[in-house]
Amino acid sequence: AGDSQLTLGDKIATGASLLGGLNLFLFWFNVVPLPPMDGGHIAGAIYEAGKWGLFKLARKPDPGPADTAMMLPVAWTIGALML
Repeated sequence: AGDSQLTLGDKIATGASLLGGLNLFLFWFNVVPLPPMDGGHIAGAIYEAGKWGLFKLARKPDPGPADTAMMLPVAWTIGALML
């Protein structure tokens, strides 16, 4: 049987790999389109831009800001699917 001691370089590489994996997971989790996370803010901004663009194409007045609180059922559905 060989010596199974990890070198300092192996330990650093393993730690960096774990830290990178955790960082990537947190990024993707934060992008989930739920209102309290950044993905929810991004989804709201995309909806606003799309709505504004459609009203502009139809030459209608600006409809004003959307109520993103109305997206709460969507957030509950996505949260339930994640569980």
